[in-house]
Amino acid sequence: MEKTREDDKDFLKEFGEGVRALRKAKGLSQEDLGEKTDLHNTYIGGIERGERNPSLKNAARIAHVLGVDLGELFSGGRSLKTRETGLKMDVLDEIRRLRLEFEELKAEFETFKRHQRMLSAKKP
Repeated sequence: MEKTREDDKDFLKEFGEGVRALRKAKGLSQEDLGEKTDLHNTYIGGIERGERNPSLKNAARIAHVLGVDLGELFSGGRSLKTRETGLKMDVLDEIRRLRLEFEELKAEFETFKRHQRMLSAKKP
């Protein structure tokens, strides 16, 4: 199957959308990302719109600053969303565990208070 110019445009657009999604997830502006990668912010904007074809070197610099593997830039940030979902599930599991632990401690404390009242009642 022969690649066309449209395939290239779609590829660059998908790559750019991945950069944009990950940049926004990090709370960075195009200017911030440009400064941290030593690339001009208009170049970053062109990449995000799929208008520029960055070198592997520049793509690697962007990935490094965004704290992701180079491949994640091609996934549109989908693996970042998967990782965030996993972290949310971990947090929910921890909340459930802590809630159970709290209920156990609360029951132990109630038992302790009951014993304290019984001991106080026995004193003359």
